[in-house]
Amino acid sequence: MIPIELGIEDKAKYPFLEEAGDYFKERNMSLEDISQPDYNDVIETAKKRILQAIRNREVSSDIATPEIELLSFPISLMLVKATNLDHLISRYSFAEAVRVEKFLKDERDELVVQIFKNILKIDVIPVTSNNSFPIFNYKIQIIDYLKRSIRFHELEWKLVNRVVNQGYVYLKKNELIRLIRQEIENMIKERLKVLPIPQLPQNLKKTVQDISDLSPPPNQSDRIKITPDHYPPCVKNALTMLKKGENLPHYGRFLLTTYL
Repeated sequence: MIPIELGIEDKAKYPFLEEAGDYFKERNMSLEDISQPDYNDVIETAKKRILQAIRNREVSSDIATPEIELLSFPISLMLVKATNLDHLISRYSFAEAVRVEKFLKDERDELVVQIFKNILKIDVIPVTSNNSFPIFNYKIQIIDYLKRSIRFHELEWKLVNRVVNQGYVYLKKNELIRLIRQEIENMIKERLKVLPIPQLPQNLKKTVQDISDLSPPPNQSDRIKITPDHYPPCVKNALTMLKKGENLPHYGRFLLTTYL
């Protein structure tokens, strides 16, 4: 398949791609350049991305000005790193991955395949309508599927419950994208971890301080409230047995106690 030449909007949607990085490098921007008034819009957009991640756990998918959106991504990484807050790194990585997931759901097949191949080294094959399994959109090799599905505990992700044919696992588009969201998150997180803490100009230090002040403390940043209707099926079943007065096996009691 001939690689797709990405436009500025494609690069803005997927700023972690090599082509997007090249766009930034070609401008040869220094920290002093970025601190100048000409880049105020870029700095404000980068700050907005981070604050959206803090408040909403998701970065907006609106792209009003593609060039500003594209340039704001590496700036936002730099600002997050400058806070030296590990929990903010985790939250921001997650929020950016959710943003990418939204874009991929409506993306053209050729670009989805190219992104998976170049970034995640996964050979994704579109499924044609005249295939034996027309309800699916893509197929990937079993080994690629198993490496990623192991993170999921729902029964639908177990290999025995998937359509498998000639060494390939068949997936709908939303399943394929969900399967790799965690990898995109990890990729952004690793990029942040290896990024050196920058020595920022004074005006950018104020921006970093604002972000640090608004960032929740570590013990609150990743707290998630789990209600009974979101318990795993095994926990729900154990609770139902107890409510009925049935004898819960030892492993069931251990599971329930550990989970709760």
